[in-house]
Amino acid sequence: MSENENLEQDLTEQNLSAEAALANGYEDDDDDEDAEPITAQKVLEILETAWTNEMNAPELLQHQTDMLELMLSQVAHMEEQMKDLDKNDFRFVVHQMELERIRYIMASYLRCRLQKIETYTQHILNQDAARDAADKRLSPEEAKYAQDFANHVDEYFTKVATQYMPNQQRGEAEQRIVTPNLMSHVFLKANIAVSGVIVGVDDEEVDLAPGSQHIIPYHLHNHQAAPVVKLINNNSNTNKNSMSSEKPKVVFVLGGPGAGKGTQCSKIVERFQFTHLSAGDLLREERAREGSEFGQLIEDFIRNGKIVPVEVTCSLLENAMKNSGKSRFLIDGFPRNQDNLDGWNRQMADKTDMQFVLFFDCAEDVCVQRCLGRGQSGSGRTDDNMESLKKRIQTYNNDSLPIIKYFENAGQVKSIDASPDADKVFQDVERLFLAHGFQ
Repeated sequence: MSENENLEQDLTEQNLSAEAALANGYEDDDDDEDAEPITAQKVLEILETAWTNEMNAPELLQHQTDMLELMLSQVAHMEEQMKDLDKNDFRFVVHQMELERIRYIMASYLRCRLQKIETYTQHILNQDAARDAADKRLSPEEAKYAQDFANHVDEYFTKVATQYMPNQQRGEAEQRIVTPNLMSHVFLKANIAVSGVIVGVDDEEVDLAPGSQHIIPYHLHNHQAAPVVKLINNNSNTNKNSMSSEKPKVVFVLGGPGAGKGTQCSKIVERFQFTHLSAGDLLREERAREGSEFGQLIEDFIRNGKIVPVEVTCSLLENAMKNSGKSRFLIDGFPRNQDNLDGWNRQMADKTDMQFVLFFDCAEDVCVQRCLGRGQSGSGRTDDNMESLKKRIQTYNNDSLPIIKYFENAGQVKSIDASPDADKVFQDVERLFLAHGFQ
């Protein structure tokens, strides 16, 4: 493995198991060899969840200082390792973007907490004074800041604000304490199925279904265990370019080059009102777009029959879904390899509802003849030639077939014989979609 490949693996798969054990207060146990290590990606997910909850909860939640310190250490490590990369290297651009995203999440999380600390300073300090060390909401640094802030506010209030007030209007210190409104309503989403949960002030009971959303007073949410529900934003559908609060339904469309994916997708769009998103078409459009930052890079990857980095593909897919305003999507030619699948799971799995994988199974010789015929008829694709086809087929066999097998083992593949003519193939496709409730 080359030095650059080692660097890329180190940046994306950094193992933080030792630091995480310290952060979570675990004792070192030499016999616990099967303990699952925590990765940098998992730490970032924890911080992102903490930020979301902090934004939506009226009170200050328990600090995540240990996770912040782990992520800061990871950021410093990434910055050090990136010094060995050429700034014109695409990986440098990708990792720089990831660093900016990490910094944004951490800064936003801390900004939410700071706003609450400065608003409810004395209330938070009083509450923390009655808690055990393990349950305190403030980190040691936040506690010091809060105490200093409270002292300065009290000093200002005493020396400036009250000197012109009559004694009876100055009030006791307890009367000046601002407290969060725990009866304010919040939106939540159920993670698992639970029966008989109280969600109203009149002891109203409902059965929570996974993914169901409710609006309840915050103090009732506090009585639910964290794995049961999670707080969500209440304005997720106010932006027309945002994903709908109802997750869009996605069907992955896979098959070898020339299997007829594009043709069948066009028929599905017309019959079942899906929106067709071809990963390949999106990449080709980006490649041809004037001023595209990644145009030449995409051109080189496609011409050589290689798969474009997943960060680019997922971003193009997400933008296309947001801009469409639709809720049903055929994603054609994706995910093609393990990297694609991992990238989708990181960036998009939580935002979409994957229905199944539509696999067009077609003999290799039929696929080759279709592609060559397409090229001769002027398809305009630079990869519809025998030299590129050999590379594409080899890539498909080595990288894409294992992904189809993965989904097949999970019971998510719906296979269609794609060797007959397009109309005959679509008869089978139509029956399949009708059987899955699409009209």
